[in-house]
Parts: sequence; C-alpha cells; structure tokens
Amino acid sequence: SGSATLSLSINSGFEWIGTDLILNYQVATRVASITPRSGPISGGTLLSIRGTNIANVTAEYSVICRFSRFENVYTGLFRTGKLAKYVTAEYVSENEVKCITPPEISGGDVLVEVSSNGGTDFTNDRVKFTYEGDAKVYKISPTDIPISGGTVVNVHGVNFTSTQDL
Repeated sequence: SGSATLSLSINSGFEWIGTDLILNYQVATRVASITPRSGPISGGTLLSIRGTNIANVTAEYSVICRFSRFENVYTGLFRTGKLAKYVTAEYVSENEVKCITPPEISGGDVLVEVSSNGGTDFTNDRVKFTYEGDAKVYKISPTDIPISGGTVVNVHGVNFTSTQDL
C-alpha cells in the first residue's frame, strides 16, 4: 500500500506531463470465508465476510459486495452475463465486512465478491453463497400440549434446512 503522484506520457515515455493528482494503491483484497453460507431467496440474510486487506471506507469510496451468478465452464468458474446485484457493506475491520443479501428470483449459488474501491475492482476468490427456497410452515401437530413440556411437536412444511439446530 502507498501513494504516488501521477505523471502522464502520451509518447511512450519520451516526455512526461506532471500533475498534482495522488494515486493510492493497496494490496489486493481477498475473501476467505462467509457466514452463513446459505439463506432464503427473499434475501435479508446478514452475511459476515472474512478476508484480508479490506480497505476502510473513505469519503470517496465505499466497500461494496457483489452477488453474481456463475457457471462452470471447463475447469473454472466464470460469472455469467446475468445482472449482478450490489449492496453497500458495513466495514467492521480490515479482516471483516458485513452485507445483507439481496433477494433473488430463484435458488442456487452466487459468487460473493468485495470491492474496497467503490466498485472499480472486485475480489475473485470464488466464495459461494447458496440461495434456498423460503421456508414455510403449513401445519404443526399436536396443537395442544401440556405446560410442563416434553411433548414432541411435528412441524410440516417446505424448504427446511437440514441442520442440527432444527
């Protein structure tokens, strides 16, 4: 990271035009992990994004999260031409930002990418978030249980996540 005064040459370096503009450069931002790794298609999941070299918010630039669909082409993952969704991140530290997932029209995986310079450059660490159908409860049984507890309640619905917490 550092800064330099910008000079410009229009003839392959034979003559230079000096400016008083400052160019700031930084070590590339990296995304290592996200928590949670999945959420509903309705959006609204608070996503903790951990990584390195996440630059702090300035008056000129904000930290931005990009959610984009991808496809597996040959051996690599590439973003598709589908429109990505952008949200402003909450800066926590140089190792963490938080974003709220935007809604999606269907389930599936998206790449989560971070920009520390207002959306000019994004990470390319291939970290995925999975959108799942919104959970819905249709019926519970029994509906009358003793106040003392201990009764097993059956919950019927769709799109429940398979987890030990359920």
